Amino acid sequence: MVPNDPASTRSRSRRAAANDEVLLGAAARTLAERGWDELAFTAVAKDAGLSTRPLYDRFGDRSQLGCALWDAGPGPELTERLRTLLHLALTPDNDAPPLEAIEAALAPLIAPTGLLDTGVDLMAATMLDDALRQTVAASVRDSLSAYPLPPTSGSPQDAARAVYVVITGLGLYLASRRPGVGDHEWAPLVTEFATALSNPASPQPLPDDRADHMLVARVHTGDPALDDLLSAALLVVGERGYQAATTGRIVAAAGVSEGMLYGRYTSKLDLFLDAASRALEEGFTLNLDMAADLRTRYGPGIAEAVFLREALRPEHASARMLSVEQLRLSWHEPRMKAHTIAIEAGVLERITAGTPPDKLAEAVAGVHWGLALGFGTYITATLIPEAWTLPFDVVAVPLLEQAQ
Repeated sequence: MVPNDPASTRSRSRRAAANDEVLLGAAARTLAERGWDELAFTAVAKDAGLSTRPLYDRFGDRSQLGCALWDAGPGPELTERLRTLLHLALTPDNDAPPLEAIEAALAPLIAPTGLLDTGVDLMAATMLDDALRQTVAASVRDSLSAYPLPPTSGSPQDAARAVYVVITGLGLYLASRRPGVGDHEWAPLVTEFATALSNPASPQPLPDDRADHMLVARVHTGDPALDDLLSAALLVVGERGYQAATTGRIVAAAGVSEGMLYGRYTSKLDLFLDAASRALEEGFTLNLDMAADLRTRYGPGIAEAVFLREALRPEHASARMLSVEQLRLSWHEPRMKAHTIAIEAGVLERITAGTPPDKLAEAVAGVHWGLALGFGTYITATLIPEAWTLPFDVVAVPLLEQAQ
């Protein structure tokens, strides 16, 4: 064979491209079926009908495989979806928002399919993997290139509106796997969303109320040893993620023995289910109480802006990790899914109590939209750390005023 023969080089390139397609297809299927924690090279190789060597030669580790998966489909598609949504929602002097077009732009995020659906797992895994986070953040920031973020000289008001669109889009994207999400009537909410973005308020200094309960809280059961164990489970998962939160790390943080843990729980999952269910229920209650207090003192728009700021604050990173881990595990762990659904059902019942029957469907959709915004806020704080400094009252005030 002639060295550096162009035909030979092209042939090798075609074979490499074909191998990449096979490997990435197998990785996408493994990710969809098992989730990020189980995206092991042995599982991907088995699905592809190959040895693990091509995976190590081509990708090196799971981080680089995840980045390649993102760049192969979900990343470019999500960037284009967000860019389209931003253009539609933030067109200057748009007195008549193109509601059908905005609904159409949101639809693939509410019910993603194909490679875009694979990206949901990757989006959640950005909380756990630095390389993947940088890759995904680059995609999201690319969609925002027309709306400079601080500390640049761009308008903070425009940046706030743009990031609010991203929070909404990513939140609906992460919430897309919740049961029955496709059954909700989104049109009234999309109308409010588009109208508020088209009619921004003037920013004003926000009150300095702090949501200290958004830090990873201590569990109180009345049993000090159990409190230490449950609180440590939340703390370690919030710092490292569920997979890396070994029982050894949890008992070390709690100052108890593994014998004590296994005397009360049969597995790490049982421990985390108990801790997470307590934290999730308490968190919902504290959020509702704080929101009600803020609305009473400042009005609904300012209350919403304060809540966004607090949820985005850098010091609340562990609580955000904990919330996204609960969400992510519910996609692939049936018992976590059942726990989450049961707790959210109780919150939904509390919020919609007394709602007239003809308004119930809209109220239920509003609760699910609000939960999605929470997920979007958590992930946006990871991808755009400076977002917490933006004046979100420019959107929240008109959004909540028209909903009165």
